[in-house]
Amino acid sequence: MPATTSSPVRDAITAANRRFMDAFRAQDAAALAALYTSSGSVLPPGGAVAEGPVAVQRFWEDVFRLGITEATLESVEVDG
Repeated sequence: MPATTSSPVRDAITAANRRFMDAFRAQDAAALAALYTSSGSVLPPGGAVAEGPVAVQRFWEDVFRLGITEATLESVEVDG
């Protein structure tokens, strides 16, 4: 399927990515954590795994405390 073709799966991923980026730009760690499942994890390179809602929210709070204000989220390939 070409990258520009719309599908329910692609549309759902695009919408979720948009919510993620909106929350990131707002530096809303709670909103970011809410996008993960209850068993979701963040695996930062060279860092400890943050697993579960509290740890994921804490991770994003730490990211913002470090002054990180820009991110890029890109879905490279979507099947379905």
